[in-house]
Amino acid sequence: MSLESGGLHRIDLRLSPENKAGVSLRRLSPENPEDMKVAQEWDRKTTYALNPSDNSHNAMNQEQLRKWVTDGDEHRLRMIQDPQGEIIGFVYLYNDALADGDFRERTNKIRRDLKLPKNRFIWEVNFCFDEGVNDNQVRGGLSLVLEEFSQTFDREKAIVMFVDTEDMFPSGEVSLKPEKVAEAEKSNQDTTVLLKLGFRNAGPISYFAGEEIDSIAYVGGLKSQRS
Repeated sequence: MSLESGGLHRIDLRLSPENKAGVSLRRLSPENPEDMKVAQEWDRKTTYALNPSDNSHNAMNQEQLRKWVTDGDEHRLRMIQDPQGEIIGFVYLYNDALADGDFRERTNKIRRDLKLPKNRFIWEVNFCFDEGVNDNQVRGGLSLVLEEFSQTFDREKAIVMFVDTEDMFPSGEVSLKPEKVAEAEKSNQDTTVLLKLGFRNAGPISYFAGEEIDSIAYVGGLKSQRS
């Protein structure tokens, strides 16, 4: 299954204004003390997620926060604002293939399973929103970030994957039974939104190389919009 053969669905960025729910992007600056406070606040809200600097559940230190909010060749962070300008969440895109062996193994598995070229450009996306933020706002935020990203990379196509899906199964035990997966996808906002955008279930995966399967990967194709 490959993007070229049409088996891998393309992420649909053509959302109507109503489906974008009036959300907008905010890029934080490491030189702005208020922006650094925002980053710290959201980092502390999400210590259940892995610290991208060291794969721990510890809060980031100032050096790690500065790296998190600074765009680089391997990562970008965007805060999502509602129509009133209040920050309601964030989207983080990253590609740690050179520094993170676990990330490299996840992307290699996706390439093997989908029969993609070894050099296929793969990024991972994570996102977090306040409780009560509706599906359209989450979908709008993700769409805006991916649209912006599609205008920046030189290669013709990229793959975006989402892997951090343990919360699909509150028991912590990932089920591979199709009916259980379908039920979990419908009840989880992350997967509901991703599927609406065109991501597809790519099967079970281990977040950490060599450990038991603890997640299900979702992937979508993204075509470069760079002119």
